Amino acid sequence: MAFRPESQRSSLARVSLGGANNRGSLAGRPSLAAAKRPSMAPVDDRRSRGPSMGGRRSSVAPGGGGRKQQDPRPISDKEYMKTSIHSVINYLTEHHYDRPIAPRVLSSPTTKDFVHILSFLLKAIDPNFKFVGKFEEEAPILFKALGYKITINKGPLQSVGAAHSWPQLLAALSWLVELLNYSDAVNGSEPTDGFEDNEDVSKIFFDYLARAYQLFLAGEDDTSALEEQLTMIFEAKNASVKQDLETLTAANAELHDKLLGLTTGETPLEKQRSINAELLADEKKFKTHFEGLSEYRSKISASLAKAQNESGAQEAELAQLRQEIEAAKETISKQAYNPADVKRMRAEQDDLERELQLSKEQKDVHNGQLYDTSQKLNKKLEHLDACVQKANGCSVRLQMIPAEARHAGGEQIGRASCRERV
Repeated sequence: MAFRPESQRSSLARVSLGGANNRGSLAGRPSLAAAKRPSMAPVDDRRSRGPSMGGRRSSVAPGGGGRKQQDPRPISDKEYMKTSIHSVINYLTEHHYDRPIAPRVLSSPTTKDFVHILSFLLKAIDPNFKFVGKFEEEAPILFKALGYKITINKGPLQSVGAAHSWPQLLAALSWLVELLNYSDAVNGSEPTDGFEDNEDVSKIFFDYLARAYQLFLAGEDDTSALEEQLTMIFEAKNASVKQDLETLTAANAELHDKLLGLTTGETPLEKQRSINAELLADEKKFKTHFEGLSEYRSKISASLAKAQNESGAQEAELAQLRQEIEAAKETISKQAYNPADVKRMRAEQDDLERELQLSKEQKDVHNGQLYDTSQKLNKKLEHLDACVQKANGCSVRLQMIPAEARHAGGEQIGRASCRERV
C-alpha cells in the first residue's frame, strides 16, 4: 500500500460535526498563518520515538481522551483575555466576518453576538452548520466533538456576558480560533478526501512516517509491515465511522417520524382556536341566560313587593275592625238597652263577628298565600343565586369582569389571568 504524505494529513476539514447535529462533512477553507499563542491541542507523546518531521506537531483535530475539569490557562487574567479577544477579532476580520466587530463587543457580548460568532467559526469547519435546537444544549456537544478538554456547562451559556461566564466562553472561542489557524497552517487549501473521525488522524500518520523514516535511516526499504498496520488502523476507523453513520441514520429516521407526527393532525394553534370558539359560544349562551334570569328576578321581586303591600293593608284593616268592635262593646256597656236595641245590637254583633271571622279566614288565606309565595320566592332566589355564581365563574373565564367589580380584586381580569385563576 502506497501512501502520499501530501494527501494523508488530517485536517479540520475532515472532521464532521455530523455526530453532534446530524449534518454533513466539512469543506476546505482558505489557508491562514498559524497562531503564535500556545495551543491547547493534544501533543503527540511519541514525538521522541523518531526524528523530527520538519518541526511539525500533530494536528489539533479532535482527540478521544477524557476531559480535564480544571483549565490550566489563566482565563480570568485581563491580559490573557485581551490577547484572546485580539486573536478572535483578527481571525474574524481576516475571514470576512459579516458583522462589525471590535474589542468592545467581545468585552461583554450579548448572547446573540456570541451565537453569531460561534456559528461563523463552526461554519469555517462545516459550511452547512446551523444550530437546529437550543444553543445552550448543542454548543457543549459540539465543543466535545471537536476535542475541547474543558467541560462547558449550560449555565454560562445562559448568561454569556456575565463576569463569571464570559472568561471561560472567551477561552473556548480562542481555542477554536487556534484550532482553525493550526488546521490552516498544516493543511493550507488542499482538498480533502472526506475522511471523518473524532481522533487525531495526523498523529497516527506522522507516527507512521517517523517509523518509516527510522527504517530508511537503517537502510531498510520494506515498509509493508508498517503499511499493513496503518491499513488495519484506518479500516478500524472506517468501521467505526460506518457504525456511527448507521446510528445517525437511525436517529435521523426517528427524528423524521417525530417531525411527521408534529406536522400531521391538528396543530396546537388549531386546538386553541377550537377551544376559543367553544368559549365564545358559551359566553353568548350564558349572556342570554343571565339576561333571562335578571328579568325573571325583577318580576319575582315586584310580585313579592306587591304581596307584602297587600298583606300590610289587610293587617291594618283587621286592626281597625278590632278597634271598632271594642268601641262598640264599650258603648253598649254604658247604654241602657231595650229589647229592640239588644236584638239589633246582637244582630250587629253577629254581623261584626261574621265579618271578623271572615276577616280572620281571609287573613289565614292571605298568610298561607304569603307563605307559599315566600317559599317559592326563596327557591327562585336560591336558583337565581346559583345561576349568578355560575355566570360569574364563566365571566371570569371569559374576561368579562372589570377591575371595579366586587370580586375582581381591583385588577382587570383578562383571559390569561382568568386561566391562571381557574
